[in-house]
Amino acid sequence: MHTTQDEPGSITLRRPPFDRGVRLHALEELDDQLANLLVPGHIHSHYQPIRHMPSGRPAGFEALMRPLPSISTQTPEQIFHFARMVDRATELDFACMAAALAGGLPIPAEQKLFLNINASTLLDVKGVLSWMRRHAVPMANIVLEITERESIQDTNRLVTALTVYRQHGFQFALDDVGAGYASLYLVAELQPEYVKIERLLVQRACEHAASATVMEGLLTLCAKLGIRTIAEGVESVRELSLLRDLGVPLAQGYHLGRPMPYILPE
Repeated sequence: MHTTQDEPGSITLRRPPFDRGVRLHALEELDDQLANLLVPGHIHSHYQPIRHMPSGRPAGFEALMRPLPSISTQTPEQIFHFARMVDRATELDFACMAAALAGGLPIPAEQKLFLNINASTLLDVKGVLSWMRRHAVPMANIVLEITERESIQDTNRLVTALTVYRQHGFQFALDDVGAGYASLYLVAELQPEYVKIERLLVQRACEHAASATVMEGLLTLCAKLGIRTIAEGVESVRELSLLRDLGVPLAQGYHLGRPMPYILPE
């Protein structure tokens, strides 16, 4: 990808040309644009509620990265893809978490703030814990959500890292289970405190008996491992009704609350 500017300071990216010299120039330009995005205040967060299914009360909130429109018009997924191209994904993780903490705290003691983080960032245990201490992060209120932005290359090393984090009070969620790299193997190996069932499986379970059976099996597996499940992307009464019938304990989606630039007390 290479950058063009739709408006001053805004990142727009295109596929880099094959010419080596031009490509290097494009990556340097991309690196400069990402450096601008990482300036404090250029990223903020929106917060989507994660609700208890029986009561409808919020059990927590997921912090979702939102760049200022004047800085970037790209999606978070695109921005993280470009950050990996120039080895800035960890910096971007920290910038997003800082923005999330700035707008998401304090949070009631009984609720959790879910912070998205790349597996590669988690492997730097000393660096992450040092950053958390400097930012006075209330570790007991934080769930670190391992994202699907990259494959997990070294599962054993990640398992060891999670053990250390748990000793400091952190909990973990595995994102988008049912798609991509978040396989049942990772659920068994990492044994996160939360598993987030990907949106497409939730939608298809309403349309196809086989998908509903797959979801039932996933719920049974998680229950036996002591893992709480969160259904993602709930957008209709029909989906909500099915999830209640299946006994899904937690859910999030537009039907239950859109991401907002602040946490609303309920």
